[in-house]
Amino acid sequence: MGGMGRQKLFEFAKGYQGRGKNVYSVARSRVNHALLNQYKTRKEFKRDQRMLWVQNINAGVFKTFALVLMGELMSGLAPAHIELNRKILSELATFEPYSFKAVVEELQKHATNIHKPSTKKFFYPTPEKPLQQTETLFYKQGESEPMVPTRSYKEEDYKLD
Repeated sequence: MGGMGRQKLFEFAKGYQGRGKNVYSVARSRVNHALLNQYKTRKEFKRDQRMLWVQNINAGVFKTFALVLMGELMSGLAPAHIELNRKILSELATFEPYSFKAVVEELQKHATNIHKPSTKKFFYPTPEKPLQQTETLFYKQGESEPMVPTRSYKEEDYKLD
């Protein structure tokens, strides 16, 4: 607190309980602690918002059945001349799902590094044939009984017969 004077410190300490509001030695440590927490919380808030945007984008991609990974989506935006950041993509995915789907489809047209699933070996749901309405049976490796389809797409766990 090198440059903060006594009066400025007490202005920051206004509203504190007990001696924290009127005793200089106590107020100084409480104000230091509060300012440090304020700095850390600002950084954590930005981090949490970014994580929330990524989750919303992933949920939107999952709803479109596009099978695009987050890294592929973000790296494919520039070649497709789409100038949207994570915040705007998240809002599109949350509030405008049809617009978000159009962005993903445009991205798939232009991008070369988009994951293309193999339709011969594994089944991936599509809007025309959703997961719940499939006639395809999944077999867990080493078992003869078909299992109920789940939303897990681990290639090593499921195979088609």
